[in-house]
Order: sequence, then C-alpha cells, then structure tokens
Amino acid sequence: MRKRDEDLHRLHDGELEGAAPALDDADRERLAALGEISAAVKNTLAAEASGVDLWAAIEKRIDQNAAKKGPVDIRSWRQRIARRAYVLVPAIAAAAAAVLVWWNLGTGPVTNGCDIEELDISGATATVFKVGEGTGSTTVIWTEGL
Repeated sequence: MRKRDEDLHRLHDGELEGAAPALDDADRERLAALGEISAAVKNTLAAEASGVDLWAAIEKRIDQNAAKKGPVDIRSWRQRIARRAYVLVPAIAAAAAAVLVWWNLGTGPVTNGCDIEELDISGATATVFKVGEGTGSTTVIWTEGL
C-alpha cells in the first residue's frame, strides 16, 4: 500500500484529525468511496444482527453446562490446596515418625558393652572405654586427679 493510500485510510478512520494532508479531487473521491463502503458494511452487519439474541443463547448454554457439571466450586486453587495441606502435612509427619520408631526398635539402646552401675568421683576426672574386640575385650576406667 502506498503512503498516500495509507494516509487516506488513517484520515477516514479519524486518526489524522489535526494533521490532515492536502487533498486533491482523486483523494476526495477515494475518501467518499471509503465512506460509502464503511456505511454499507455497518448497515449490512446491523441488519443481519438485528434478529439475533446472543444473551438467550449464552444463558441457555450456561444452564446446560451447569446441569451437566453440578455445583460449581468457586474456591481458588490455593484454598483447595491449603485445605488438603491441613490433612496431608500431619499425615506425612506421623508416617515419618512411625518409620523412624520402627527403624530404631530393632537396634536397642546404643552401648559399648560396659555396664557400670555406679561411679562416684569427686574432684577428679573419670573416663570409661573398652579395649579390644569380641570375647577378648576389656573395660577400662581411667581416673585422673585422685
């Protein structure tokens, strides 16, 4: 499209109100033809659309879809996820705790094989440790400062 034709279309559409170009007779004829075409299209569309009731068709379709789907859940997706999280997070935590308890049941208390019933030391330091492995092991009580 030539620049001149583009300017005429913009002038016809009302985009060049203040800066209208100088028009010769051919330009005025083109503007008049554009006006006639525009009026014919508007009138044709108005005549074809005059008997159409869009809202009735839309409302009927909405009613049909509502009857098929049942009640509409208007909660946001965040609300639905949050509601599930109130149940899901404690359930996962309980399951994790149960697994940890079950896992540790078979191991029993942590011990180094020493059973010391009583050790009373005042003003000194005592260290208890095991030397050796298996049946040849010995428990040593090391004291300092006595």
